[in-house]
Amino acid sequence: RQKKKAHNLRLPDAIADHDVTSIRFEPGTSLGAAVGTEKGKVLVYDMRYPVPVHILQHHYRLPIH
Repeated sequence: RQKKKAHNLRLPDAIADHDVTSIRFEPGTSLGAAVGTEKGKVLVYDMRYPVPVHILQHHYRLPIH
């Protein structure tokens, strides 16, 4: 078995200074992940790609828990 990292997800530069408050993996396949930030952004990742496939903004800009 190799001890290399399996994947490296990157936050876009526009939100790199936001703190991550929540991470949720897609049940079953584990190929999807959603990352919530303190400023109300949700980044949706496909684990096969290092950048988010969607970026959503909560209307009230509240932290995502």
